[in-house]
Amino acid sequence: MPADSVEVMDLRAPAPVPSGHLSALRAAEALGPSSADDALAHSSALRSAGHSPEETAWALSQRAFRASAAPRLGARAASMLFTRAGLEQASRAELAARHARLVVEAGARRVVDAGCGLGTDSLAFLDAGLEVVAVEIDPETASLTAWNLAQHPRGGSARVVVGDVVALMEAGAFEDEWADWSVWFDPARREGGPQGRRRRFDPEAFSPPLSRIARLAERSSGRVIAAKLGPALDAADAPQGFDVDWTTHRRETSEALILGPRESPRLRAVVISESGEDVRERPRATETAEPPATAPSIEPGDVLWEPAGSVMRAGLVEDLAVELDADLLAPEIAYLLSPAAAWPGTARHPFAAAYRVREVLPLHTKRLKAWVARNAVTELTIKKRGIDADPAQWRKTLLAGSKPGRKPRRPATIVLTRHGENRVAVVVEPEA
Repeated sequence: MPADSVEVMDLRAPAPVPSGHLSALRAAEALGPSSADDALAHSSALRSAGHSPEETAWALSQRAFRASAAPRLGARAASMLFTRAGLEQASRAELAARHARLVVEAGARRVVDAGCGLGTDSLAFLDAGLEVVAVEIDPETASLTAWNLAQHPRGGSARVVVGDVVALMEAGAFEDEWADWSVWFDPARREGGPQGRRRRFDPEAFSPPLSRIARLAERSSGRVIAAKLGPALDAADAPQGFDVDWTTHRRETSEALILGPRESPRLRAVVISESGEDVRERPRATETAEPPATAPSIEPGDVLWEPAGSVMRAGLVEDLAVELDADLLAPEIAYLLSPAAAWPGTARHPFAAAYRVREVLPLHTKRLKAWVARNAVTELTIKKRGIDADPAQWRKTLLAGSKPGRKPRRPATIVLTRHGENRVAVVVEPEA
């Protein structure tokens, strides 16, 4: 271990959450559900019970965070503590469970959660029976994480430490103290800016950078190295020897996950829905399949397919086209078109959203405005791909002068794209 690493390796446990804050939170929860109209009354009730202004504000914020986190984290959110930034980056419950399953299947028995945030992945690792060390650079967040993990039935198998993951890597912690531990990285992917927090899409701007993770993997043997990254990750940027999964959850492609080292690494598109998990994959070493032909025409009744982002990132659009009996609308544009005869019933596929073609129009503003007026459209969804267009501006332009009033609701969906070399507007209806 380097001589200057002693101080870095002096890993300290976070301070406990102040008891007064926790007491105020219990009192706030006892007040029952809250709405904006209740905020002042609930604040007054806590103050009257002897809680300080700081404790009161913290408790009411935590209660609000728990309500916001419930759709993302499920029932577990009701017993967790949060920061706003930590909640933004926390893995959804279904995704965290998948992370844990993958590292266990790869052979992990104990794991360092490097950059653990509020501990949502650490909790899933505990669920899976792993021993956990959770590392967090921010002392306040680490205190909340320690509380969160302590609520778990296996909380005694977890340890939370305050530390800088990058500094620990430089000090050799992952090759000395944790040499036989698997490592899970969740690099920081947001930074402050004039418009608030924004995502980082450059893997080298992450903390730690992807290249550092790759170097650790090169020097490691017999343990699992995995990382959750942004969905914009390009396959070419992923370390050699790693599987790369892009995951679409609730129709949003939310993350890329790398895991290795692997003897035969693969690229995967993963879709998680209410019906379960669907996976398509191909070896990293192979070229993508031959591109499908361009659809000769677009006819009413045809099915327009919008592949999930995970399919596009994994380079599986061509494979999907074969499954769907579909052609491309235009080269380099990931819209696929199946003839009506191929899908006489409801068109449905886990890796693509389906739309039934109703009409094809030239992409001219006047023609489209006339169509909207003629069909008494009151709500308009604009989708686009392969052309320079602002959907919000098009929606505003096409609905200009339309006054819904007491008119019946008439929604419509128009896809602005190219068919071959032609710019077209395709009127579609989402398949059920």
